[in-house]
Amino acid sequence: MISHTENLGVHIAGLSQESRASHNERILQTQIVRLITGSGFSNVAGIAMAIIWVGLIWKDLPHEVLSVWLGVMLLLFVYRSVVHYYKLYADENKLSVDEFVVRRWYLVSVFLSGAGWGVTSTLMFPYNELHQIVLAFILVGVSASGVAYSSVAWVYYGYVGCVLLPLMIRFFYTGGEIYNALSAMTGFFLIVMVMAVHRMYKSSVAELELSYTNETLIGGLTEASASLEKLNHDLKGEIEHGKKIGVELKAAKENAEQMSQAKGEFLANMSHEIRTPMNGVIGTLQLLEDTKLSSEQKEFVDTAHKSADALLAILNDILDLSKIEAGKLHFENIAFDLRVIIKDVVTLYSLKAEQQGVVLKQEIESTLPVYLMGDPTRVRQVIVNLVSNALKFTQQGEVTIKVNVVDVAT
Repeated sequence: MISHTENLGVHIAGLSQESRASHNERILQTQIVRLITGSGFSNVAGIAMAIIWVGLIWKDLPHEVLSVWLGVMLLLFVYRSVVHYYKLYADENKLSVDEFVVRRWYLVSVFLSGAGWGVTSTLMFPYNELHQIVLAFILVGVSASGVAYSSVAWVYYGYVGCVLLPLMIRFFYTGGEIYNALSAMTGFFLIVMVMAVHRMYKSSVAELELSYTNETLIGGLTEASASLEKLNHDLKGEIEHGKKIGVELKAAKENAEQMSQAKGEFLANMSHEIRTPMNGVIGTLQLLEDTKLSSEQKEFVDTAHKSADALLAILNDILDLSKIEAGKLHFENIAFDLRVIIKDVVTLYSLKAEQQGVVLKQEIESTLPVYLMGDPTRVRQVIVNLVSNALKFTQQGEVTIKVNVVDVAT
């Protein structure tokens, strides 16, 4: 019952995060659709201004430049007009094209149109002062009509920046009292438009946020209600099932206790049976140590002796396991020399370390007391396990056994 409740909580939390991401995406797509549907007049006004501008300065600038510029502006206008006419931005459009791709390219065309108007203040700036004033009025008008793009604020910021910033810089670069004043007025107008659009954008986002949040909450509550009803139904079934499981668990527990007892007896018997020949092996090695051997042979016998001791320790571990399960494991508290244990472990694993290309060494603090109180057998077991694992997971380099004094009991 508890597990089902926790799973439901995780599911609802995950759904909330997913709904939040979907909620933000819906707001953005709605803003883009509003931008497209509301920019029809702005597109027509923009191309009309472009034609008027080209006609006005046709005699002042190279026809090739004007033709290319007007051609690009016409292509952008035609693309946006086709999108409007066939409603290619809609989820289900007449040509069955990907509406998300169409929307992205529509925004790109808006930026390109703004850049096209920005070119008029750089590469197509007229010499005639009257024409310059006319151009300024046209660009201000184009910027104002571009408010239709304010549904997506950053699109309008980019558009109006492309249109007015080059004009402002051009006036300032030309110099003189009048042009400096025109540059300042253009900058002021740009700031005013950006601030106005920002307020409009915040209001639009707040309205969409409220609408979609309410919609999401209603859907979430409906789904949660259905989930809770299903959970209640499942819980009723689980209560009955739990009673049946309780009886089965009781029987399984009794069976497990019997198996555990049998396993403990088996481990105790087997460890005892195996330790008997192991003690014989250790005794034989001890007798062999007392014979005349070369230094190398003595080293081999010593290593074999320590390995046999380690194997016997493993057998003791098995016996300890049975004692632990029976609740009969006891720890010794006797004096022992930790340096001797460390030395024995290093000797035991030095050959294996050498074969792996790993350096096994020890670093024991000089302040370590000669004798410590505790269970030397358990300490040795711990150190052997640590060194064995360290060598197992070390491919190259070194393994160091460091012993530091943390505190000395008084």
